[in-house]
Amino acid sequence: MIKVFIPRYRTVDEPNKKAHTVYEIDVYVSGKLHKFDERYRAFLQLHKKVATLKKHLLNTPKFPPKQLTKLDTRDLEIRRKGLENYFQALLQLSPTPTPLLLFLGIPLPSVSNVTYEVDWRAEPISHQHVVIFKPEYFSAPLNSDDMPDIVVKGVLMGLYEVENENVIYHSNGCENEKLTDH
Repeated sequence: MIKVFIPRYRTVDEPNKKAHTVYEIDVYVSGKLHKFDERYRAFLQLHKKVATLKKHLLNTPKFPPKQLTKLDTRDLEIRRKGLENYFQALLQLSPTPTPLLLFLGIPLPSVSNVTYEVDWRAEPISHQHVVIFKPEYFSAPLNSDDMPDIVVKGVLMGLYEVENENVIYHSNGCENEKLTDH
């Protein structure tokens, strides 16, 4: 599962260069976070690539337009939100456009040369315990041997005052007197 957020933007002012705005991109792939910054023109190039793919089949979402005037903080926030919505809409497309995956730095799935080699250092394997109940367990007849059911005996002793310690409660609900050797 891929999620993309653009939480903020910032102005970069480098010496001997014109100040420009970069947008911070947070990409979550299977729960792992990857962050990077991009300028608006990189987003525009991505949009042009995506728009050319199967143009008659693919409805590309609305892309925030380029403005010729200087942007204020309100305009930058509107553009940031528009870019984030654009990415969310692109991720809803099936299949996910290849230029988008490349832009986000997500490796493309390989169809040929499939290998089953596992890098054991990459991530520890976790196991899930499985509990299985046989469907016929509760429909099976109760065991009719003379083994006492100590759980039932303990519960009954806790709930009721048992005057006779020699009474044994069996799982079938019967009471038997304990036979003692004299």
